[in-house]
Amino acid sequence: MKKQIQLTSLASILLIITTLFLAGCGTPVMINSNPTGASVYSKGAQVGTTPFQIPKVGQIAGSWVGELRMDGYVNKPIWLSSGQPAEVTFNLEFPKVTLSSTPSGADIFAETGEKIGQTPMVISVANTIQNYTLRLLSYNSKNVTLNPTSPSTVEVNMGTQIPGYLLPEVTVADKGLQVQFSTVFADSDVIERSPSVKAIHRLSDFPATRWVGGSALSPDGKRLLMDVLDQEPAPDGTLAHFSNLWAIDVSAGGRLQRFTEGHYFDEAPTFSPDGQFTYFSSSRAGKNSIFRMSAINQGGGYSMVTSGTTIDRYPQISPDGHTLLWTAYTQGSTVPQLWSLQLAANGLPTGLPLQLREGQEGRWSPDGKTVLYCVMDRNIGKLKIWTMQPDGSQPTQLTTASDCNDIHPAWSPDGTKIFFASDRGISNGTQNYDIWMMNADGSNPKQLTTNGSRDDHPIVSSDGKTIFFRSNRGLQWNIWVMELAE
Repeated sequence: MKKQIQLTSLASILLIITTLFLAGCGTPVMINSNPTGASVYSKGAQVGTTPFQIPKVGQIAGSWVGELRMDGYVNKPIWLSSGQPAEVTFNLEFPKVTLSSTPSGADIFAETGEKIGQTPMVISVANTIQNYTLRLLSYNSKNVTLNPTSPSTVEVNMGTQIPGYLLPEVTVADKGLQVQFSTVFADSDVIERSPSVKAIHRLSDFPATRWVGGSALSPDGKRLLMDVLDQEPAPDGTLAHFSNLWAIDVSAGGRLQRFTEGHYFDEAPTFSPDGQFTYFSSSRAGKNSIFRMSAINQGGGYSMVTSGTTIDRYPQISPDGHTLLWTAYTQGSTVPQLWSLQLAANGLPTGLPLQLREGQEGRWSPDGKTVLYCVMDRNIGKLKIWTMQPDGSQPTQLTTASDCNDIHPAWSPDGTKIFFASDRGISNGTQNYDIWMMNADGSNPKQLTTNGSRDDHPIVSSDGKTIFFRSNRGLQWNIWVMELAE
């Protein structure tokens, strides 16, 4: 028994000696960091700063475990094993933050104004404060600050959608008309800085839940008739949309008068040349047809003028009152066509409708000899302004730029100028619709409005000096009036 104890003790001594010997065979390792000056920790205690030399990494111990720490950087674990190179460098990393937004897809802009991506996005946070701006159409911009102590995920609530950013449009679908919303830019600033504009003011004052559409000026210049889109909760919990016609007094403080009622789509009104009647398109007969009503007695007495199988919109009466021009959509097609129909002395149809050519939003010239209209250029996918003869012959293209849409054309009273809306201008880094003017042959285009909001649907006064138009400046859709500087 005594001999066995002596042998065990001897074995233990030999093991200790061997371990110490082999440990002494370890090599020193120099630890560097990028950037230098990181604190080196072992077992929770600081043992030095980089560059720092580990005296020996033993072959029996097998490893040396530690950690690099530096303010503004993620802690870096260290694991050194036997056979390690004599020098090793660890790159310290900035903390990473996932910047998200509700809703997602917001553009992220650095302080320099450069767009760096969209939410959600992983951002390396340097050891200084970093400021970013989130921008999303139909929402207010949000500022966010990140620093090394920020949580790994930062969520930014963009808030509620701003009505002026939302553009509702009644569009033609397979089963008829529907309301489609899109997002456009709006500017809270209502100031117009264009040198072409002498004065500007807001005519209407609609709440956020109402949207004004197309409009027409009465021949005496006293009233503007327009379609106004409303919404209300439906039984199934969705929002039901409908539009009616309203008139606003131009010279009486913007007083409103209702012309039509009902849950229909009444839109795109126009006046007869004598101001006695209003023609408009409406879904009150099941599909959109052209109707006529009295413009004197604030509506009533509806007469259906078109009754075919097409969806009929945007009526216009010739200066002599004898011809109706409108935009028609044939069943199963969303390509608009221009049609015309002769009217009797009482303003009601006589004869058969005549299909002229592809196009939309036809406008009679003051002398009734030329028709202004828009048509989609299928090669570039943009709307362009053309003219033609009343029978559809001699189509002539006026606007040709390949990178913009030109819409809502209107004649000046003397027929020498054309006012229209175009997104050929740039605002806030994107194309933006403004009111423009050009000669009747398409030459000398000139930008009139420059506000960063969307301006469209120009209507010209009888003296040619005042332009009524729709705009979402101030973050709400309203009718605005500008007086030209020349």
